[in-house]
Amino acid sequence: MAVNNPLHGAPESVPLHLRGGAGQVVRFPVARVQGRAPEIRDRRPSVVAQLRRSPLTVVAVSVLLTLGLLGLAADWLSASVFGVGPTEQNLRAAYARPDLANPALWLGADELGRSQIVRLLYAARISLAVGLGAAAVNLTVGVLLGLAAGYYRGPVDDALQWLASTFRSVPSLFLLLLVAVLFQPGPWVLVCVLGLISWPGTALFVRGQTLSLREREFVNAARATGASDWRLMRRHLLPNLLPLVVTLAAIDVGAMILTESSLSFLGLGIMPPTASWGNMLTNAVGALGRAPWLVWGPGTLIFVTVLSLYLLGDAVRDAIDPRLGAPRRP
Repeated sequence: MAVNNPLHGAPESVPLHLRGGAGQVVRFPVARVQGRAPEIRDRRPSVVAQLRRSPLTVVAVSVLLTLGLLGLAADWLSASVFGVGPTEQNLRAAYARPDLANPALWLGADELGRSQIVRLLYAARISLAVGLGAAAVNLTVGVLLGLAAGYYRGPVDDALQWLASTFRSVPSLFLLLLVAVLFQPGPWVLVCVLGLISWPGTALFVRGQTLSLREREFVNAARATGASDWRLMRRHLLPNLLPLVVTLAAIDVGAMILTESSLSFLGLGIMPPTASWGNMLTNAVGALGRAPWLVWGPGTLIFVTVLSLYLLGDAVRDAIDPRLGAPRRP
């Protein structure tokens, strides 16, 4: 009898010879499967599909996109909707309470009568740019140095650990005070300084992961085929470091925003009249008893932005790393 092949068309019967009693040969037709074996495909959902399944992640991404778009549209909104600029003063409206009838005073006014909501829109540009820029500098330097040290080991690894230990031994506050004395701490200066003093932690994390990955079977196999060091790092090591890098990026952006806010509280961050969430919160704390509503805007935005970044980083890591993602379907 023939057995149907469920994969590729009709079966082909071939005889199977078995010896029965008294040396008698019994022949049975057995099906022989033709064609190639079926291709096994990865049924795991894409990263975007997994992110869309998480309500918290969708909310976090929506919040971040909304804040970014509002910051980019600050010029148009201030001119067309609110009718005032971020530096326009009205001393008669100093410490004005929130007034829904006047768009410029939806969140009140500060000690100089400047619209709080307009300044928050312009401050979103500065705070998000400082966070993104400093995190980009931090990750670029940290990932490159950590990857090279973990792969080459030896003198390169020793030099990185010595350099990282040296940077970590110098108090960050001392370096920031020195920068504040020598330079005016504008946004771009702050981006470079925050990024360059934060890379040791990232570099050591990446170094540890690289030391583990470089001994894995797939790296040894690629090395045996004659792959160059650059190709091994770019095609095999760096993609496997992506979950860690994405998580560090999201956390670093939030940490940089918090650091900028802390520096502004000490007078070392973005200097007025340029608005940032940090220096707006600092000015509002000084008038907390008289105008507590000035704290609500910058404080809430800092909290929501940092929380959204942490949630997004954690979700992206779970989606990218197959060990933490959804199980595969049979």
